[in-house]
Amino acid sequence: MQLGIHTGTFSRPTITGGLEAALLCGLPYVHLSLKAKGADIVDPQAAAAAARMLIETKMHVASLSGTFNMAHPDASVRNRGLAQLAELIPLAEHFQAPVISLCTGTRNPDSMWRSHPDNQTPEAWRDFTATLEKALHIAECYQVILGIEPEPANVISDAQAARRLLDQYSSPYLKVIFDPANLV
Repeated sequence: MQLGIHTGTFSRPTITGGLEAALLCGLPYVHLSLKAKGADIVDPQAAAAAARMLIETKMHVASLSGTFNMAHPDASVRNRGLAQLAELIPLAEHFQAPVISLCTGTRNPDSMWRSHPDNQTPEAWRDFTATLEKALHIAECYQVILGIEPEPANVISDAQAARRLLDQYSSPYLKVIFDPANLV
């Protein structure tokens, strides 16, 4: 096992700033977000700078962050997130990232980190899985693993829901990420 950290843990305005902070902490592995703080899209120049820095510092990308609200009640929000994920998935090979992490999202229209009473409805499951199916199709084309992280405020909120999801999709490109912080 190797220690690493999510580059978004550090409040830095740039992608390379997050990498620098991880490096200063002595952490050679990162969960890399290719979106600068406050940005909705990946800046190709910033991504290229991050790639150069990773090579120069011999840091490793354990996973790329592809998180978006996969269960948002507005289909246009889900589709926008899916389009951004479609642009990110091909970059996984370039960054030698074996996994792209995702959270399953929530019906809360204002924050994907806040729970909503409709998260456990059949409609939430349907919308989330329809979005996931499209994401899986893209991931399979590039042979990239999508790692779903169960989170208490999301549609996939616990181990039982994660097991249900894995049983529904027997794809080798779908895995579960366990973050013990989500147990607290």
